[in-house]
Amino acid sequence: MYMDRTTRQVLVMEWVEGQKLSEVKDLYLVEVGVYCSLSQLLEHGFYHADPHHGNLLRSSDGKLAYLDFGIMGEFKQELQDGFIEACLHLVNRDLMHWQMISLLLGYNYFSMTGFIIQAGFPKEEKGLFIEDATNVNLALEMKDMGVVGIDLSGNPEVGECEEKERVSLIHSYSNAFKGFSAMLIKKRSLLLSVSAINAGEEVETHIQVYFNDIVSGPNYTAIRVAEASTTNISRTNFGAVVVIDDPLTESPDPSSKLIGRAQGMYALASQEEYGLLMAMNLAFIDGEFNGSTLAVLGRNAVFSEVREMPIVGGSGRFRLARGYVLAKTYKFDRITGDTIVEWNIHVLHYS
Repeated sequence: MYMDRTTRQVLVMEWVEGQKLSEVKDLYLVEVGVYCSLSQLLEHGFYHADPHHGNLLRSSDGKLAYLDFGIMGEFKQELQDGFIEACLHLVNRDLMHWQMISLLLGYNYFSMTGFIIQAGFPKEEKGLFIEDATNVNLALEMKDMGVVGIDLSGNPEVGECEEKERVSLIHSYSNAFKGFSAMLIKKRSLLLSVSAINAGEEVETHIQVYFNDIVSGPNYTAIRVAEASTTNISRTNFGAVVVIDDPLTESPDPSSKLIGRAQGMYALASQEEYGLLMAMNLAFIDGEFNGSTLAVLGRNAVFSEVREMPIVGGSGRFRLARGYVLAKTYKFDRITGDTIVEWNIHVLHYS
C-alpha cells in the first residue's frame, strides 16, 4: 500500500501481475493458503476478511498474492486460544469439553465445529442452543454459504436426522451467526474449492522397496543418539532413540539399485515388546517420483510378521498424500542387529 498517496477516501495499492487461482494447477498454493490463513488468525490476530478467487493470485514467481485489503478484521488473543482448544477437542471427539470451551469463551462468542461464532443471544439461551445443536448432530446449514452439517457424534441415528430439523435449528438461532463466522467459513471453503480445482484425479500407487537398517560396522546407516538411564537393563531397550539415513533399495541385495532413503528416527517406545515409534521421510531419488517424499508416522512391532504404518503426508508428486506401509522382515542378523525389511507402500495421491 502506498501510504503517501492514500487518503481516507482512496486506497492506493501495488499492482500485482499473476494468474487467477481457478486458472492454475499448483497444489502447493493450497498448502500456502492454509498457512497464510492460520498465520493471520493465530499469529498476527489481523486477517484479510474478504478472501475469494478474485482477491488471490499466483504471482509470476509462484507465490500466493493477496489483493484488496479494504476489509480487515481482528482476531483477539482470547479467541485464538479458544479456537485452538476447541479444535483440539473436536479432533479428539471430546464433545463435553468442546461445549465447556464454548461457554468459557464468554458472553459474546460461541465456538462451534472449529469456528468461532459470534453469539447475539443471552447466556441462558446458550445452554439450550448446545442441547439443541447436539440433538440435531451439531448441524450447521446456512443457505447463503452452503455449509453442511458435520456428524461428530458417531451415532448413526443422530446422523440420520431430517434435513428440516437442521434448517429449523439454524432458523431458531439465526441471530447467532454473524459475519465473523461467515468469514472463517469462507476462508476454509475457498481453500477447499481451490484444492478441488487444482488437485486433478486421485490415483493409487504401489511401490515396493527394501529398507536397509545397518547398525554395525563403519558404514552404519542408523545410530543411537539418546537413551534413558535404564535402557541398557531393559529387555526391550525402552527409551533408546535412533536416527536413521537408511537406503531404500530395489531388491533385498544391499548393492542393488538405490530408490531412495528413509531419513528420520525411531524410538523404542514399548516396555513389553520391541515396539518402535517410526517418524521419517521416504525421500525418493530415482524414477518418476524423484525429488518427492512420503511422511511415515506410526507403530512398528518389529517381531510381528506384518506391520502396518500410516502415511500421513508427502511432498512433490505426493502432496496431500495418504496411505499405509506394510512391512515384513526379510532378514535379521541376530549378531550385528542389521535388518532388511520389505516395504510395500500403498499411497493415494493426486495425478
